Amino acid sequence: MAITNNFGGTGAGAPAAPAPPNAASRAAATGNAVQESEIDLQAYPVLTEEVPSEVVSRPPSAGGSSGTAPLGKMAENAIRDVLSWRAKTNDPKSFILALNQSFALKDVEGHTEFTWTPRTYTVQTDMGAITGAQASIYNRAKVALDQCLPLLDGLYALLPVLEQQDLDSVRGMVKSLFTELVNDFGIEGGPRIPRVDQLFRLLLGHPYPVSPESSGGELGLLRERFGLKREFITTIADEQNLTNYIIVVDYLIGLHNSWKTEKAYFAHSGTTVQPFFGTQLVLLSRSLDVVAQSVKDVYFAMDSVFLGASERQTILLDFSSIGAESSLFVAELLDWVENAASKELPSQLQDSGKDAISTAKHVLYDLHRFVHAAIPPQQPRHRLPPGYLTPRVQRAMRLLAGQLAETYRLAGQIKPPDFPPETGRGPLSTP
Repeated sequence: MAITNNFGGTGAGAPAAPAPPNAASRAAATGNAVQESEIDLQAYPVLTEEVPSEVVSRPPSAGGSSGTAPLGKMAENAIRDVLSWRAKTNDPKSFILALNQSFALKDVEGHTEFTWTPRTYTVQTDMGAITGAQASIYNRAKVALDQCLPLLDGLYALLPVLEQQDLDSVRGMVKSLFTELVNDFGIEGGPRIPRVDQLFRLLLGHPYPVSPESSGGELGLLRERFGLKREFITTIADEQNLTNYIIVVDYLIGLHNSWKTEKAYFAHSGTTVQPFFGTQLVLLSRSLDVVAQSVKDVYFAMDSVFLGASERQTILLDFSSIGAESSLFVAELLDWVENAASKELPSQLQDSGKDAISTAKHVLYDLHRFVHAAIPPQQPRHRLPPGYLTPRVQRAMRLLAGQLAETYRLAGQIKPPDFPPETGRGPLSTP
């Protein structure tokens, strides 16, 4: 099954696109669009929208990104991060159990000390988590960075012919690039493949070294400036100094080898590897957020052409092409989409995981069909008010339909659980 993306493309198996129009047809269409846009601007005001202030800053993610979130949501996420436990207001026993498993109590000289013990290697997000291959390489990289920073700080030049500031500058570059590499591994939704490849090239050089003593890039420059070569060793301390450098480079070579094996899991296109559920769920959560925001953009566009909440409850859309009894008012359709994107689907995916994917695909497929059918020429123009037919409203509707198609595509990349037939837990058929 394929659904169009409303920008001229179709999914696999769709009929071939019609032949492109000739120059005269394109010129006429462009002229009509410009004329309609001019009428739109002249007939309706350009409105501005106040940004709501009842939000607070969200703490930056491991990759340094930022955003906003309600305070209650931030507190819930913090509890989930520390306890690896999702809050349930009616289950205090599981909360106490999660506390006892995450913290060890010890009496020390008349007072009690608490020691936090992480229960998993996942990094929880609003919906989804850093799991699987990403959690593996991210935690390896964090451990490597923690081990390497003291080693880098302790390096000294075997041939002290350069100023200390020249040594410190290249040491600072290596530490900065290594830190950025670890941060990128921890980005919600997966690391950026071109950025990680770039950081490895900057650190190790290209072609990539096979042994620590043949590295290029910033690590090779550090080796040259510090004179970290075997022929310059005179004492055991000097050899330990060189060994510390080799350890740092060896960590990065090992991380790069793991990265070459696992980066296919983070490619957004051009790969047939099934992504890990936690990472993909982050992308799906973001896409659902965009769908909900796109509904608000449609509301805003309609308000600007005097189609307010009351008017939207009286504009009947004809969906007889989908079903004989499928007509909906504009308000009903948009409320359906907004509720599904902001409440229904996130809650189901959070609570039921992969068992909710088949349902999510059904819902997204139907929503895309209805929104796409709500756009002229699928709708009879003579039954619709002029404001609904304006370019700004139709553009907002096309963007909403396109985002629903993209969300459906992301959901389709998550495969449902494949249980043995005797369990009776086969997945629903998907459209």
